[in-house]
Amino acid sequence: MISTFVGVGVDPTKNTAASFTLVDFKSGETDTSPVFVFDLDGTLSNSDKRIYHVNGQYKDFDKFNALAIEDQPHAKIVMKLIEAFEMGAQIWIATGRSDRHVLDTIRWLHMHSLLPMITGLLMRNHHSHVSAVELKMSMLNFLVQSGLVVVSWTDDDDKVLSALREFSGKMDVVDAGLILKNIHIIL
Repeated sequence: MISTFVGVGVDPTKNTAASFTLVDFKSGETDTSPVFVFDLDGTLSNSDKRIYHVNGQYKDFDKFNALAIEDQPHAKIVMKLIEAFEMGAQIWIATGRSDRHVLDTIRWLHMHSLLPMITGLLMRNHHSHVSAVELKMSMLNFLVQSGLVVVSWTDDDDKVLSALREFSGKMDVVDAGLILKNIHIIL
């Protein structure tokens, strides 16, 4: 099932609305397992070869997202995902990637044998232009308000990690960059 959500958990004083698309791969199933959330670009997938499209003065997110199908997975992060899945956790993907690329994203997950482990995929609605922090916090609030118990979030964006730490409570906030550098610390 594919659904679109707008403004879940967004600060109403900012006059912005985060909107995102949910692809629910386990629609209709009731699962009370703990939830592990993983970012996609730069975390699960190695976006180094295309990052230049969004790091300059002129950002081309369409090109950046279109080339994502060619990414290789970050093996160390994928291993963390597999470990969580094998422990019985639900695995959710939360990405700032535009939902215009949902089919390529699903193909990528399938190509790298990850799709059967994924409970849900949260993607930026192509009309949404809020910051990564607002988007990811909106996604987190959606999961929590849906009754899910988010116990871990792995991301590579420092600003997102900082916001997650402020929110977290009992959730582990995992810096993907530290894992990729062989520094295994849960913050």
